[in-house]
Amino acid sequence: MYYWEEKYEFYWERDMQSLLLQRPYLINADFKMCGEEFDLNHNGMHKRWDLVAIDETFIYLIELKVKKIKQEDLDEMELIADKIKSYKPVKVLLVTPTISTRMKKIVSKYKKIEHIEIENITHNPNIPKPKKRDEIHVEHPELLMFQLLQFLDYDYFNYYRGYEIIENYYLCLKFKFNNNLGIILRYDIKDDLLEYELVKYITKDYIQTHKMFSFIKHRKLNIIFNKVLSCKNHLTGRFGRSDIINTLIEDLIVIEKMRKY
Repeated sequence: MYYWEEKYEFYWERDMQSLLLQRPYLINADFKMCGEEFDLNHNGMHKRWDLVAIDETFIYLIELKVKKIKQEDLDEMELIADKIKSYKPVKVLLVTPTISTRMKKIVSKYKKIEHIEIENITHNPNIPKPKKRDEIHVEHPELLMFQLLQFLDYDYFNYYRGYEIIENYYLCLKFKFNNNLGIILRYDIKDDLLEYELVKYITKDYIQTHKMFSFIKHRKLNIIFNKVLSCKNHLTGRFGRSDIINTLIEDLIVIEKMRKY
C-alpha cells in the first residue's frame, strides 16, 4: 500500500508557526494546540512562547527555530524548564526543520529541552510572502490558570497537593501547609474569576472551610500564601476556631481590600 507523505514549505518562522497551528500532528498526534505568542513570567524572567499545547498529561511550551539557534536562548529555556511552576507536568519543546549534526549535538546537551525535528517541512525564502494574519488567542482554562501560577513564588509549590476539575466549571488547586491550614485556588471557568478558600485539614482527605474569598488578583497571591503559611494554628477543639484563626481571616479581608496590588 502506498502512503503519500505530506511536504510543506514556509516563508519564515511566523509561517512555520501558522502551519503547525493548523497541522499539530506534524509535532504530536495527540495534543491540542491552544494558541500562540503565549506570554509567561517565570521566576522574574519574561518569555513569549511561539506555541502552546495541552493534552491529558502535559502542558507543552514550544519554541520554534528555523536556522540560528542561539546558546543564550537554549540556556534560558533550560533554566525555565528546571524551575517551572505548574500543577501538571510541563514539557519544553524545541521544534525545527532539519538542522545540522553539529547543531543537534549542541541541543542534545540540554537535558530538559526536548528537540523535535520535522523533516517534511522546509524553509524556502523564495516562495511568495504570505499575507498578514491574526493571532490565535489562548482560551483554554487550564492554560489560563497555568499562566496565573507563574506569579506565585516557586517555594510555595512544596505545599501543592493536586488539582481537580469540577463539572467543567471549576479548576481547583489544593495547597496544604505544615500548620494544617491550606488554600484551595478556585478558577471559575465560566465567569473567568479567581477565588480561594482558607481551609483546615481535619484529616488527609477531609477539610473544613473557614472562609471563601472572591475575585483576587494575581499580584496578591504571594501575600496571601505567606500570611496563611506563617500563621501559628492553635485551634480550639477538632472543629473549633481560635482567636488566631479569626485574626488571620481579618488580615486576609484587609488584603482582599488592598488597592495597591
